Amino acid sequence: SHDISGPNIYGQGSYERSVVELRSAIRRGNSGGPLVIEPGLVGGVIFGASRIDPEVGYAIGADEAVERLGPFIGSTAAVDTGGCL
Repeated sequence: SHDISGPNIYGQGSYERSVVELRSAIRRGNSGGPLVIEPGLVGGVIFGASRIDPEVGYAIGADEAVERLGPFIGSTAAVDTGGCL
């Protein structure tokens, strides 16, 4: 994985992210899906495709996903959908 900085989904600010570059075609609708690196093991969460090479995609690294989502695993309280991370 690589640590990169860039704007959020709304094109605002600058945020650090752990990103995995994939040699794989990513299509609309793949965002939010798991990057499975071996049976039963998720290595990241798919979030985008290269605008230059149709055979390259990107995922947020599992370390970053767990950091952001870990505190909410097992939560059963209702929540507002809110903004994207």
